[in-house]
Amino acid sequence: MVNLGVAVGRSKGSVQTGPFGSQLHSEDYKESGIPIITVEHLLENYISHNNLPLVGEEDYKRLIKYKLNEGDLVFSRVGAIDRCCYVSICEDGWLFSGRCLRVRSGETINSKYLAFQLNYD
Repeated sequence: MVNLGVAVGRSKGSVQTGPFGSQLHSEDYKESGIPIITVEHLLENYISHNNLPLVGEEDYKRLIKYKLNEGDLVFSRVGAIDRCCYVSICEDGWLFSGRCLRVRSGETINSKYLAFQLNYD
């Protein structure tokens, strides 16, 4: 058995925690802009698009390190840490919050298969 971080590292992927509290505050949220996925949006194998916080272009550029790409996996890192969702084309380019963790599977690991395995009981 191999640690997930080691496996994706071997595949030239990465594991990234979300922005820490000082990097993103609720007062940064806007009426329109780029969505941010929070733990509350990680449901049973899909990402809810309801009541998403939004940030403007300036904050988006500042937080680009936390951008999601299609094929990434997003995990909760607080509370129910078993939540794992596949990032679809619909969420491509969105950001993830500090209470989440992004796994980018890399070149040799199929991320859809990995999401299936991680969500299998």
